Amino acid sequence: MAVGILVEAGYRVRAASDSAAALAILESEPVALTVVDYAMPGMSGVELVRQARSKRPELRVVHVTGNPALLEPDLPAGDLVVAKPYRTGALLGAVRNALPRSGA
Repeated sequence: MAVGILVEAGYRVRAASDSAAALAILESEPVALTVVDYAMPGMSGVELVRQARSKRPELRVVHVTGNPALLEPDLPAGDLVVAKPYRTGALLGAVRNALPRSGA
């Protein structure tokens, strides 16, 4: 669902079917922002972000989860959270806020 929302809004999106595929994309391509689900095949979204940031500490992240309390102890400063179920505007707002500002 998130991929469709982001593509329709004009974002270029690379989708990954599991955490291994996501890490491969993050290690091989420039990525401005990662939208990651807490519950994903292979490892949690938090663990995926930890591994990705070991090589790309500047990575910007929007976490999507049905239980935001699960993220609170592990949420790095600057990361944003969108609670499921979410409205299109909530996801798009978080993505806009997380992306680097042009000209900044």
